[in-house]
Amino acid sequence: MTDALKVTSSNIMAVNLSDATMEVVAEYWSSEAAPLETQSDLGRVYANSDYATIMQFMLDGQVLILHADDDKLTSIEKNQFTLYDVKSMMFVPIMAHGQLLGDIELWESRHRREFTAAEIRLAQAMTGHAAGIIENSTLFAITRQRESELGALLRVARAVSSSLQLSDVLMQAATTLSRLLRVDYCSLSDYLPDQNGIMTSALFSSDEDVSGPGDIGHFFSLDEYPTTLQVLESGQSTVIRLDDPNADPSEIKQLKRDKMFTSLLIPLRLRGRSLGLAELFSSDPQRNFKPEEVQFASALADQGCRGS
Repeated sequence: MTDALKVTSSNIMAVNLSDATMEVVAEYWSSEAAPLETQSDLGRVYANSDYATIMQFMLDGQVLILHADDDKLTSIEKNQFTLYDVKSMMFVPIMAHGQLLGDIELWESRHRREFTAAEIRLAQAMTGHAAGIIENSTLFAITRQRESELGALLRVARAVSSSLQLSDVLMQAATTLSRLLRVDYCSLSDYLPDQNGIMTSALFSSDEDVSGPGDIGHFFSLDEYPTTLQVLESGQSTVIRLDDPNADPSEIKQLKRDKMFTSLLIPLRLRGRSLGLAELFSSDPQRNFKPEEVQFASALADQGCRGS
């Protein structure tokens, strides 16, 4: 691709419209690429919203050619030229079944370049090969994620079956949830319906106990947390975010107190009855829990609940 069009470098980006992100899945450089241009970005993820000009053309299925001195660029798009010392870029959408999969980015760092109609057609002809690269990388990522999830379920199941210590089971479940769901920490609580409350039993990040003095055994009255009560009674997980104007004020207050931005509340259930609660906390404003992540977390939490 780089050699065929005689550019200094090229990248293949996979676009995830549901996540509003794009990821570098392949990159190539020629021997004439600028030193800054040859910095590897493989695997790096970008927010689509930061590249509004480019994304609009890609979604419309149109080729876009930009130059470093264009005035229609967003500040982040313009910074991309400076960061990699590039003079001109061509973006070619990669479509399949009417869906945007990603784009090919062709960079020229030696001089400003006006791509010809023939060169644009050649770049468009290469998108079929690029689509295969994206589909293979997506399949690999899904397979790797499924293997990771199955391994996590197996580790928790082993902890349940091999340990008589509830603390060991709780630690395995909480640390696994924190690691795979990429959150700051996980809190596990016992549900005390006769007292209409929950009591914290574990507080772990992905690799250690993060509980402070007074955390374990702390009692929360569900009179003050109606959303938590609803989760326990309905058996349905829910997400709380600081930027949600309809969120439970008591849950928002807790997020602010703990300097977190979002939380995922998961009921711990056994035979259709809630025995406890798992709460996953993240300080990242960009963290959005996907439905499949919630489903996996619920399955993992329920597995750990079998040891209680």
